[in-house]
Amino acid sequence: MGIAIILYAVKQKIDCEIKVRNTKFNERLTAEMNKINSHYTAEVILINARIGILALAFLRNAAEAQSILDRINNIEQTVNDLYEEARLVNQSRLLEEQNETETINSAVNSLSNVSSEGISCDIWTRFKCITDRIMTEKKFTLDEACNRIAVEINDYGKGKICAQAVKNFYKKNNSHSIRNTFPKTFAEEVLET
Repeated sequence: MGIAIILYAVKQKIDCEIKVRNTKFNERLTAEMNKINSHYTAEVILINARIGILALAFLRNAAEAQSILDRINNIEQTVNDLYEEARLVNQSRLLEEQNETETINSAVNSLSNVSSEGISCDIWTRFKCITDRIMTEKKFTLDEACNRIAVEINDYGKGKICAQAVKNFYKKNNSHSIRNTFPKTFAEEVLET
């Protein structure tokens, strides 16, 4: 019977030790899980905040891009209006000078045939020559040259334009003949990309 009591006491002590260890283990496990849970909860909150900031930045950039496109359209419309006015002035002058010599008439007639398409083509041609010269002189790639041009336009305070818009304008007439490339406005082409 003495052995049974000893065994019972040992069993009681072992059971008590197991309960204490289980309790400590459960407490440590719960503490670690809470620590991990609060860490990841904080991370999720941070990520959600960053997503919100990025969404706001995207919306702001979209609004800025639309503003730039609106300014480009306004400039393009102004240029077209000025060329149309110049064409009308030239046409009116031709009618007044119709009775002059044939040499003067032929010179004036050539002025009356100015079209905004030809002028736009001339502007694009000069832009392409300048861009090519920059690439040759500075040994720039097309992307570097377009980025430099965009920065200079922005520095002049004439509005903001991104390097991709400059690149799109540069490439606008490379793949087709110049006459067939101007039915769309520059802003329409930028909107397509």
